[in-house]
Parts: sequence; structure tokens; C-alpha cells
Amino acid sequence: MDGVLRAALGPPFALGDWALDPARDKALKLLARREHSRRELERKLLQRKFSPEHIETTLDWLVERDLLSDARYARLAAESDHRRGMGPLRARARLLRAGVNETMAESAVAGAFADADQAATARAQCERRFGPLGELSRRDQQRAYRFLLQRGFRPELVRDILFGR
Repeated sequence: MDGVLRAALGPPFALGDWALDPARDKALKLLARREHSRRELERKLLQRKFSPEHIETTLDWLVERDLLSDARYARLAAESDHRRGMGPLRARARLLRAGVNETMAESAVAGAFADADQAATARAQCERRFGPLGELSRRDQQRAYRFLLQRGFRPELVRDILFGR
């Protein structure tokens, strides 16, 4: 992060008033751990009792230097959900809860799940949790149905996988 920080602050690298800004310092520390959406970072800074005006200024400063980007957050979060075996509906809902606008969320999810075989992913998730699909009792099929819906797969896809419709 040090190189990114130096580039963002611009030449020559001088701390100036940046070193005396606790909201900016906290925001940079949070961003060093993982990407955040603007709303997530705003909420975390509000919890730490910084003033809304100060937070807004800090967030604008971060966006201007490309240290905070909802588009980057959306892309990385959607890709992470895909790698973890989640479905596109859950990935989209997560992005919307994080404050990403709907168009950006749709675009990120479409990109992350573009070449994914959702049926194979859902089948693998289900078999890992419940065992071979052909051997599921009616009760386990119902549990698997709820499980896959909660993981963000479309109901039609889940019915096709579990009930062969």
C-alpha cells in the first residue's frame, strides 16, 4: 500500500495535513485490509464518531485518488462470491446491501458469472453438502432446495437440478 499511497499523494511525498487527519488515516487502514464500497466505508467511519462532513471530504479525497472505487469493489466481490460457489442472486444482493448502484452490481455479476456453468456449480455445492443427488430423500431434496436458494441460485435452475424438471 505504501507505493500506492505515495503515488496517490503525489510528488513530492509529504505528509502535510494528511498525517493529522484521523478519519483519512482510519479509512486508509481499512482499505489496506480489503476493498470497501463507499457506503461501507462511510458506515465504519460514522461508527467511529467522525462528523458526516469530515467523512464526505475524506471519501471524496479517496475517490479522487482512485483509492476507493465502487466499481472495483463490485468486480472483486462478485468474483469472490463466484469462487466461493455462490449464485448470482446472492452476489447481486450482497453488492446492493453494500451500497453499489444497481447498474454497477448487474455489470459486475454478469462479468463474474459470464462463463460459469451455474448448474454444475449448484450441483457440486449440493452434493458436497448432501451427498449424491440421486440418493436424496424427499426431505433432503427440500432441504437442498432451500440451501441452493439461500446460496443465490435461481429457483428454476434448482428445480431442474433436484427434481429433473
